[in-house]
Amino acid sequence: MPRPTPPNDEAHLSRGWDSDDLIELKHVEQVVEVCRTGAITDAARNLSLTQPALSKSIARLEQQLGVQLFDRGGGSVRPTRYGQLLADKGPALLGSASALRQEIALLATGASGRLRMGAGPASRIKPLKALIPAIVQKFPLLKLEVREENGDSLVQAMAEGRYDIVFSYYESARPFGELMRVKVVEDRRAAVVRPGHPALDLRRALTPRDLLKFPLASAGSIPAFREWAGVMSPEELRNAGAILCEDYDIIADCARTSDAIAWGPRFAFEGPLGRGELVEIAITWPAKYACWMLTTEAHWKLPVVKAIAELAKSLAPREAAPVAIAGA
Repeated sequence: MPRPTPPNDEAHLSRGWDSDDLIELKHVEQVVEVCRTGAITDAARNLSLTQPALSKSIARLEQQLGVQLFDRGGGSVRPTRYGQLLADKGPALLGSASALRQEIALLATGASGRLRMGAGPASRIKPLKALIPAIVQKFPLLKLEVREENGDSLVQAMAEGRYDIVFSYYESARPFGELMRVKVVEDRRAAVVRPGHPALDLRRALTPRDLLKFPLASAGSIPAFREWAGVMSPEELRNAGAILCEDYDIIADCARTSDAIAWGPRFAFEGPLGRGELVEIAITWPAKYACWMLTTEAHWKLPVVKAIAELAKSLAPREAAPVAIAGA
């Protein structure tokens, strides 16, 4: 066939290609092997191809590139400057592709790669406090990036591609129906106070009206709480949002040092409750706290993500015994 006018320099092989011009990795491998063996027949055998199939493949590549890659004659093939250029640069390209395939495979199994996780104030305590060491032990080469945000920001950030997994309230995920959801922690919501708090004198389970007589310290009101409380007076609204904080240690300190009632998942107050610094009071609200692991459908297909979900569920706290009402 007529040979096209060869380009002047190697830039021809590195220019931007249209989709029809893209060099496939198999073509690079073929050119490298022909240059290594010096013969189409030997290269074809090593590549598990027939000699005609390899010859046609290289001829198509030459036509595609617009250059002659080999001089053929005397029973042997010799690379032209263009063939030699491709043969010189080919091994590095093939190595990079192989490394990329390996990295993807390792990430899929959880052995390596990067995983970006987000957690809310409560899920930072359970399950993340125990989950992260468990992940490190199971997947020592996995690079973890963990950040804390409030629930609504977390789910929005994952929808925008900034997280691979988040742990948050179920309510935060309601606008994102396409997300995969796995419940990993469930516990009752607790109201805790200092010993001697006036609310303890009621000697019964507290209603919303009882709670809202005092300032509440919490990580924020959720829709279910507002439904339980119903219509609130101006004073009750002030008390409902009196102390908003995303650190449960600070929330507990507010209850320990004042008449504020700390509000949140019970496990967030295990330390001060165990030391007797705080006391749990019974409430009439039956709703529970639940932490969900949220991820996209694409990430859920990765074995490492499913393994993390199972780890998180295995570390879930057991719900404490019901609150005993003093004097009841």
